[in-house]
Amino acid sequence: MMMGAYKLIDDSVSMQNIILKMGVVLMSQKSANIVEIGNFLLNSGCDDLADAGFWLYDYSTLDIYFSPKLKEALGSDTISTYADLARFANNEDLIRGHKKVNELVKNKSEMFFDNEIRYTRTDGSMFTVTCNAAVFFLFGQPKIVLGTNMYI
Repeated sequence: MMMGAYKLIDDSVSMQNIILKMGVVLMSQKSANIVEIGNFLLNSGCDDLADAGFWLYDYSTLDIYFSPKLKEALGSDTISTYADLARFANNEDLIRGHKKVNELVKNKSEMFFDNEIRYTRTDGSMFTVTCNAAVFFLFGQPKIVLGTNMYI
């Protein structure tokens, strides 16, 4: 069951505030699949808030969602799996991001983290983003990792 429109921007527009609000929306969608949640966040304006798009990872199903703006930034609309994304990303940057996520999961912490990731587009040009992300838990278990990408 999808809820109605949710105001994601207010007087305190920090990326952590936006991620927190997106997380509240995520956790209200307990029975929705990752594509439904991603589309709901998209329709709530989330892709407009992160200039290089956002992504979601569902720990229970291992499904991943990439927003249209992230696909556009990479120059490929066919990205649908982590392996697809990894073709564009610097491997060292992804490993560093994994370590940060794993540490949050190990400590059952919903704290935010950021990670710089270097990407190579399909046309060969390069860009770097700051990925701001958080792990959200449901009943003490990791449920969703949500990340937003901002160009540096």
